[in-house]
Amino acid sequence: GAEGTGEVPVSTLASFRRVKALTTDEAVVRAALARTEGLRLSPDGASVSRIDALPSEDRSGARTVYIEPLPPSASIESVSVLFKPCGRVALVSLPRLPSKQIKGHALVEFGTSDGAERAVAELDGTTPEPGARPLRVLRKAQWLAERETYKRLRKAGQDDSEASQNAEVSTALAREEEARLAASTPRTVVAVANIGRSDKIKALRREMAEVCEELAPVDYVDYGISNSGNPTVAFIRFKTDVGAAEAARLLQERRQQFAGKVADFELMGGAPLREYLAKIDQLRRTSAISKKKKRDQWWARKWGGEGGGGGDGSTRGCAGEGDGVVIDDGEGGAGHHDGGSGGGKGGESGEGDARDGGAAGSGTDGCASADRASKRDRDVAADAEEEAQSAQTPIAPALKATIGEGASSSVEGAKRRRCT
Repeated sequence: GAEGTGEVPVSTLASFRRVKALTTDEAVVRAALARTEGLRLSPDGASVSRIDALPSEDRSGARTVYIEPLPPSASIESVSVLFKPCGRVALVSLPRLPSKQIKGHALVEFGTSDGAERAVAELDGTTPEPGARPLRVLRKAQWLAERETYKRLRKAGQDDSEASQNAEVSTALAREEEARLAASTPRTVVAVANIGRSDKIKALRREMAEVCEELAPVDYVDYGISNSGNPTVAFIRFKTDVGAAEAARLLQERRQQFAGKVADFELMGGAPLREYLAKIDQLRRTSAISKKKKRDQWWARKWGGEGGGGGDGSTRGCAGEGDGVVIDDGEGGAGHHDGGSGGGKGGESGEGDARDGGAAGSGTDGCASADRASKRDRDVAADAEEEAQSAQTPIAPALKATIGEGASSSVEGAKRRRCT
């Protein structure tokens, strides 16, 4: 349908066998559709569509469970009733044989992943009626893995019974490991889907943070960062699992909108949560390395390379002990953190000595000290020039006598390069 709302004619729905078994009157079908939550009839009543479009990313697998064995009398209605206490049941798939008999298993999709997790926790191993075999309820992903294991064992030569039993054992071990990992991973991340498209990524990210912060303390909002550029998906990490669960519930209940669309909120857990956390952790490490590289490149372009900071009489050194740079081939020099900022011709120590007229600073304020020293050099030079002019003497000897040969070049170097 248009914009993912699945709009279809009412006459098409009325032609389905299951609908026709209930009624052949389209007016009755239309009335039932009008009362169904989440659906909307067109003004003329000829078609029906969803109120909210389907999310662009299919996350139904995390909300779906597999159940077996079911009695031959099981129906979609009976399965829905069985699972209703766990959460809103969105869909029941009951596969049948060509003879119309059910195959003995079903897939149940819930409105949220919480419903699926409750179903596994509360119904697995239970008997729905006296004398019945205990139910196996497991996540869809686990069932798919078990099916692949069964196929592999069959190809390896095991008979049907042996392959089936070994596949179930493999699933049981995987579920134990899953439970152990889940217990050690707090559920603090809420996945947000069906966000409206907007080119104001930063503004929308701030809005999400503000909305969620009103409900529970937020660690960060991951929108437009790690989701492969998908502008309809976001991840919000809260500081506590309790806060994340409560925020997800409230946001879903009040049909919170972002960028003009009602979003879907799901508390992440299990393997999807661990995969996301590993992904965002790797992204942060990669980003930190990239930022450091760019910072070092910028520093090298600005100050002329890597190494110890120092001056050669024309410029001043300004560098950190751990990330020093060479400024105009200075040899010795300066510690932005430890040693100060040395300058002047052939400055080698950077620890407070002003050699051949160079100025030196110390400690974390090395750059500022060098700036002050350079300003002092300029003031002295200016005073010397005034004295030389008044005495009708050449300026160069006066400067040399007053501050040494390094002073004038230090003044010029200060004009060309500034410590930042």
